[in-house]
Amino acid sequence: MNPITIVIVAHGRADILRSTLMGLAACQKPVSFRGTILAENGPPCGIESVVAEFQEELCIEHLRISDPRKTVALNAAVEKAETGWAIFIDDDVRVPADWIMHYARAFEQAPAGYYFGGPTRCDYEEIPPDWLLHYLPDSARGLKFPAGTTEICFPSFFLGFNWAASVESIKLAHGYPIDFGPGTSYGVADESLMQQSLCMQGMRGRLIPEAIVWHQIPKDRCSPDWCLKRVFQGARFAGMVAAHHDRKQKRRLAWARSYARHFRYRLRSIPRLEVFRLNAHGRFWISRMWTSVRGFHVGYNQPLDQYSFTNNEFPRLNAGLTGLARETIVP
Repeated sequence: MNPITIVIVAHGRADILRSTLMGLAACQKPVSFRGTILAENGPPCGIESVVAEFQEELCIEHLRISDPRKTVALNAAVEKAETGWAIFIDDDVRVPADWIMHYARAFEQAPAGYYFGGPTRCDYEEIPPDWLLHYLPDSARGLKFPAGTTEICFPSFFLGFNWAASVESIKLAHGYPIDFGPGTSYGVADESLMQQSLCMQGMRGRLIPEAIVWHQIPKDRCSPDWCLKRVFQGARFAGMVAAHHDRKQKRRLAWARSYARHFRYRLRSIPRLEVFRLNAHGRFWISRMWTSVRGFHVGYNQPLDQYSFTNNEFPRLNAGLTGLARETIVP
């Protein structure tokens, strides 16, 4: 029976971390539960007392990583786990008492060649307007799957605060991409690229529908300004990937086709009546459209030699299929 390790990356927010660890401590634990690795990235932020509070129940190993990039901390935690299963969550989630057990049963029952994940819901500090919910990323509105879904494969992916994989498979894929994710200039795409690498090994994602977590969303992380910031980050990432693909193919006017594809994707979501009325919804859509095109342009035209692509067949992402503004696609 392979051991199970919970992996958390934390930086500050001691009260929120305490709430997360309290929920984990209340969870039923399988006999294969080995403990928790909590990687604190960036400068020390005073969470030692919180870690000590739950040390005995959760067998916490506290790693201090000076690098502010979340993916560097995740890779350090994976190295520390050495073997077995790693379940990834964030420091700001609420888990039900049977959450770990759902993962443990899935690990035992599924054949080799799978990674795992579950749906997510949101605990809002202040519920955003209905019209804004449509534009929020899945992390801030909840990730749901159609009834009957059992498997997914890239470009669909589980969110980074509710998924799991074997430590060996992550190491075989060379770990999380350190150029992307929180703490980098992009701020997105760490979990999607990690799971993409697993898919390129022939693996598939297995959905655990009962393994739901609730993500705590403060009001400043579901506002129109915050949403536009995430749109820019995701569009910039999409532009970078499109540029990498186009420069490999060396096709004439490839840039024009990529820009047109991105623009058409954004036009699909136009709320025509609201735009013509120029109400709050319409004004936001116009700002979002401009932000998305601007982000795509910045990403498409930046130097690519500073980024490492893990293979020569880095697949082209649909301009809308990034870690922040995409429709859930299930094969």
